[in-house]
Amino acid sequence: MKEFGVKPRIGWHIDPFGHSNANPRLFADMGFEAWLFARLDHADRDERLEDKSMNFLWRPFSKHFGKQKEIFTGVMRDHYCWPQGFWYDERFTGDDPFVTNERLDTFNANAKTELFQNYLNEMAANYIGNQMLVPFGCDFTFANARMNFE
Repeated sequence: MKEFGVKPRIGWHIDPFGHSNANPRLFADMGFEAWLFARLDHADRDERLEDKSMNFLWRPFSKHFGKQKEIFTGVMRDHYCWPQGFWYDERFTGDDPFVTNERLDTFNANAKTELFQNYLNEMAANYIGNQMLVPFGCDFTFANARMNFE
């Protein structure tokens, strides 16, 4: 608040290896309304995908606090990297760039838009509500950020 004049309300644990009840408890105590993370046990992830619980209300230490301490929690569906088909970094090649110029033979804006829309629709099937985080980036990427932004 002192430095930027803003109090964060949402947190993102990009790559911790495990979570305890202490994490959401501390975030809730700090006034966060929500937090997101990517890493969780594969069996837990599969179960959450199946029962549409990739986002949930975490009540840390509920035996002691009941519903007094809680925080909206979201698990990122496909870890914390770009969706497949949208890896844009000079160190990771293979995905075609998004080409919007219809005069070019490589024009693919319609196909790329459809690919992304299909991804969002698939992803939405695993979540309750209408808020999802779709990351664009990954480990050791953005060697050339302009490539991503273009």
